[in-house]
Amino acid sequence: MKTLQCTIASLLVGAIFAGTAMAQTMSSRVLQPSSIQQMAFQSDDAAGYAVADSAPAGAASALASPSNQPSVVAKVEEKPVAEAFRQPCETSCETQCGNRAEEGPYKLFHGPRLECNHLDIRGFFDVGWTGNPDYPLNRFNGPVGYNDRSNEVDLNQFYLIAERIAKVEGDCGVDFGYRTDLMYGTDRRFVQAAAGTGWDSNFNNGNRFYGLAVPQMYGDLAINKLLLRGGHFYAPCGFEVPNADGNFFYSHTYGFLYGMPTTLTGGYATYKVQDKLLVNAGLDTGWNEFESLNGKINAMFGVNWTSKDDKVNVTSECFIGNTQAAGVDSSRVNICTDINVKLGCKWRYVLENTVCHDTNTTNTTSQTFDNNFVPVTGMGPASWIGWTNYLLYDINDCWGFGIRYEYFEDLDGAVVSQVGPPGFLEPGAKWNDVTVGLNWKPNKNVTVRSEVRWDWAANTSAPGFKPFDDGQKNSQCLWGNDVVIKF
Repeated sequence: MKTLQCTIASLLVGAIFAGTAMAQTMSSRVLQPSSIQQMAFQSDDAAGYAVADSAPAGAASALASPSNQPSVVAKVEEKPVAEAFRQPCETSCETQCGNRAEEGPYKLFHGPRLECNHLDIRGFFDVGWTGNPDYPLNRFNGPVGYNDRSNEVDLNQFYLIAERIAKVEGDCGVDFGYRTDLMYGTDRRFVQAAAGTGWDSNFNNGNRFYGLAVPQMYGDLAINKLLLRGGHFYAPCGFEVPNADGNFFYSHTYGFLYGMPTTLTGGYATYKVQDKLLVNAGLDTGWNEFESLNGKINAMFGVNWTSKDDKVNVTSECFIGNTQAAGVDSSRVNICTDINVKLGCKWRYVLENTVCHDTNTTNTTSQTFDNNFVPVTGMGPASWIGWTNYLLYDINDCWGFGIRYEYFEDLDGAVVSQVGPPGFLEPGAKWNDVTVGLNWKPNKNVTVRSEVRWDWAANTSAPGFKPFDDGQKNSQCLWGNDVVIKF
């Protein structure tokens, strides 16, 4: 393990200096950290169309979420950089916002042949370390993720993407696209298909933490205002994304980890009703499943709306179906809604709500044995609900500050229960977490993220069955740090 840590550290230092040298050859200025840039309504990109006025090519690639680039790009009249990014505010603020339209990060794979075929090959790797002052013997940070390993250096993600974006001009025409994502590292555990459903569920080669995942492989067909997508893809919901380079914070919320699906297999259609209004609907095999465990087909539908001044974006997605094992009669309804608001040129606020009810699923509750509360599993109805608040601030071109507070209620112990080491079991609880983070981008290829996170849970479990510090505590403080290097 020490050899792996030393190797990763050496690669990390070399890549930072190499990335700095590459960025200096491109421009004397740097952009906002990519994790801040993705706050420009990344949910628009998942819908498949750019619902706001398109910016110049370089700026569009910088502002779009890396996890779901727009699949249909409408050709628009080119505008000067300052005009394309003009905000309804003072001139000084326009200047601060306007310089983001420079070229994106340096790419190892580029050239005329790829550009002529609309093919984009890119990637990144993410290396991180999360300090836990409790030093749990099992090195488990509780249900926190993806950085659930304590006091060790991990290669969280080595990520490769090959993508062809379907393009139509003026909402008229026909084109095709496709995308394949490969992820290697400790985070692959969170994006692989559920065990027993095929695809990449057994790509771990016997290793408990490291392994390979193929979280996305899909094809697109754009027909005028309609986009058809089929295959294996990330669920089009939530403010956070599985890609490390698409988020401000290193860690994820309980709502993202447990309250909504991560991947889906099936197909859906997105229709552009108006320039700033999209609707979608589709069918899938179930949450994080490749082949349906019970042979049932699930449904999904949603809406994506942006205000005329591009200051407010609202997305809502609903998932309906049976995600239980074969022979279990159940019905699950999940709704995930995000309200994304620009507060001037530097501030952004996001409110996310996820709510779900399942008529018959595994749940974990506490029962009294010898005057102690211990977890007991069973089957029955269960509900969970989560609220997350994000407040993000662009300090300058290199630095960003963010704070996040989440309340996630899983009193039935349906989703935040059987996670972590083998045999680890958590009863239902009210989960809270506050995260304060700082991003630094020394150049366009490198983003350094640091955060302090405090988690606490309200439950009455006996020692040994609590969520943190080897089952001994209901609260925990973590210091997470990682480096994302694009190529």
